[in-house]
Amino acid sequence: MPYWVSSAMNIANSLGAALGGLVIAQGLGYLAPFWLGASLGVVGCVMAAAGFAADNRSARTAKAHSQETANAA
Repeated sequence: MPYWVSSAMNIANSLGAALGGLVIAQGLGYLAPFWLGASLGVVGCVMAAAGFAADNRSARTAKAHSQETANAA
């Protein structure tokens, strides 16, 4: 596993704990960290889906461009 993956997980873990403590400290109750975590999970899934879509789109564009170049020659 690349070092930046474990670094990203450590950052996410520490931010999750800090944000969970923050919402409890704001008086939102003990269920607030659950809803915060669920919301952040949904945001993460949307960002991952957008990244996969962009990666697939760029791969298709590169493949089409290489086929056009081969056909032109």
